[in-house]
Amino acid sequence: MYKLLIVDDEAITRNGIIKHVPFEKYEITQISQADDGVNALELAKSFCPDIVLSDIKMPRMDGITFANELKKLNPGCMLIFMSAYSDKEYFKKAIKLKAVSYVEKPIDIDELEAALKNAVEEVRRHISRENISTRMDKVLEESRGLFNNQLALLLIKPETSVKEIEEKIALMNMDIPLDGSFVTLLIKIQSTSIITPKETETIRENVFEVLNEVIGTMEERALWAYRGNNQIVLHLFAPHNQRHRLSPERLVHFAEQIYIRENQVNPISIAIGNVVSGIEQISHSYISAAVVLQKLFFKQGIPVDYYRGEQEEKAYTFDSNLTEQFTELLEKGKQSEAVEFVSTLTAAVMACTNTHINTIKNEYYHLLCVVEKYAASRFAGQGEHGGSNDLVWNVVACTESLSELSRYLTGKINRYFCELHDQNNNDAIALKIQKYISFNYQNSALSIEEISDEVGMSPAYLCVLFKAQTAKTINGWITDVRMEKAKELLKDGKVKISEIAKRCGYNDSDYFAKVFKKMADCSPSEYRKKYII
Repeated sequence: MYKLLIVDDEAITRNGIIKHVPFEKYEITQISQADDGVNALELAKSFCPDIVLSDIKMPRMDGITFANELKKLNPGCMLIFMSAYSDKEYFKKAIKLKAVSYVEKPIDIDELEAALKNAVEEVRRHISRENISTRMDKVLEESRGLFNNQLALLLIKPETSVKEIEEKIALMNMDIPLDGSFVTLLIKIQSTSIITPKETETIRENVFEVLNEVIGTMEERALWAYRGNNQIVLHLFAPHNQRHRLSPERLVHFAEQIYIRENQVNPISIAIGNVVSGIEQISHSYISAAVVLQKLFFKQGIPVDYYRGEQEEKAYTFDSNLTEQFTELLEKGKQSEAVEFVSTLTAAVMACTNTHINTIKNEYYHLLCVVEKYAASRFAGQGEHGGSNDLVWNVVACTESLSELSRYLTGKINRYFCELHDQNNNDAIALKIQKYISFNYQNSALSIEEISDEVGMSPAYLCVLFKAQTAKTINGWITDVRMEKAKELLKDGKVKISEIAKRCGYNDSDYFAKVFKKMADCSPSEYRKKYII
């Protein structure tokens, strides 16, 4: 169990110790020898002894010098010195090196055994202290992560005092400039369905991995935490005299990098608050970010934006006859007019960003119910028609933007009329999506939104429909197609892996390799080797 190194220039002494001492009694199972300090030091680098039994007077390098060098390599090693000289200076040096024992020559075996027993006990205590220290470091690291989360959430509360903040920062010895510049970002994870706790944890781990990667490329420091199941509160900060590092342009670029990485796996939206001076003002940045997060519902394109200050905004007033007007268009079979009706309504509502989002969703829900009612009456017993409106409301409730809501309603209208004229069905739609992906997989910007525009349905509805028909998500299908094409190209040893990545829709060859390994259980290079003769 324990390892002993015997260092003495006299072979007879080394062999006599090995012959007469019952080492197994002290759980010493490995023994090595050296004839001077130079050889002993070299041997100690690979042997890593727990205990060293060394003579003091030796040629080339004496025992004291050797022990000094050994302590640099192996601080936990226990020292026992042997010497035929009763020199006080040697005793002093041995004490300074914290030798556990000093045995005089000629050696008394009982005295040596007592010294070895004492050394073994010291080794055990040292190992115990090391284990406790390791466990404490682990607990401290876990506590630090938990503390960071608590601090990130504490900072968004207006009632939190500066003194309380200072105490918590001092407690964990954190390097945060109290008078620096701060900004809060809110990252909302979107979901079109109820997810399990395990799926939630997987999403969290993936988002945190992306955050660590992106933040690692920046000069700014960060502190973040989950708030609820689908929102991350992220604080960025910089010294007061470097406020320019938190400019809107830099923050938007930073947020877009997170969006580009994460949106391929989990749809997200990111709101950036106003930059504030002083850590006690972070709650104001958080409030402004929350305002922006609400306004993202009205934004078209990438759902990333920053606080632009207070603006005069008005709320849209919905016509009390809205549902009746829309019903009349469906009743008369006017497809293009119904689509235009929704387009005009959406443009008008989008210009009024002070409109309550739940009010908007409620109005669009009523219009969707009209379409469902007509579809149920026309196509009774076919597919989803004739069921309750709960599914429709679930989709509407999870919709994160007005544009998506409008596309969903428009898609419902178009689908209704397609079915009315027997021009479409679910299988054909799924096939159309598959064909579109096959022709466009090389486009790195290929997205569900692009496909939904091509098919004429909302992304939310399109995802539900496609998965029902293929048992796969659209993003999953895109990845499968790209990986199959990649495998074909990898069999050609002439095409570089970076070029294969681009041909398969990946601008980042490292990310391509990461996805490939996850799908194929081996790296692109390893896969290629299988097919090179």
